[in-house]
Amino acid sequence: MKDNLKRGEVVTWQRGKMMALRWKDKKEVCILSTVHNTACSVVKSRGEKEVQKPAAVLDYNHTMGGIDEADHELTFYPVMRKQQKRYYKKIFRYLL
Repeated sequence: MKDNLKRGEVVTWQRGKMMALRWKDKKEVCILSTVHNTACSVVKSRGEKEVQKPAAVLDYNHTMGGIDEADHELTFYPVMRKQQKRYYKKIFRYLL
C-alpha cells in the first residue's frame, strides 16, 4: 500500500460487494461502497483537461444534495463555539 498518492492516482480494494477506494485530486478522498465497482471514467475538467475519475466519485458529486453545501456555509458562522462557552450560566439561571 502506498502512503503518498500522486494527483490522479487511484488505489482500490474489493472483497465481495464491499469496495474501498483511495483517490487523490487536490486532497485525498476515501470511499466505501457496496454499489460501485472500481471502474474509472475520463471527464473534462474546468481547464479543458481530461481527468480520470472513479465512478463512485462521479456518482457522489452528481447526487450530492444541499447537506454538504449547508455544512460549507455553516463554517463561516461559528455559532456553536460561542454558545458552548457560557452553558453553565444557563444551567445556573434554570436552577434558580
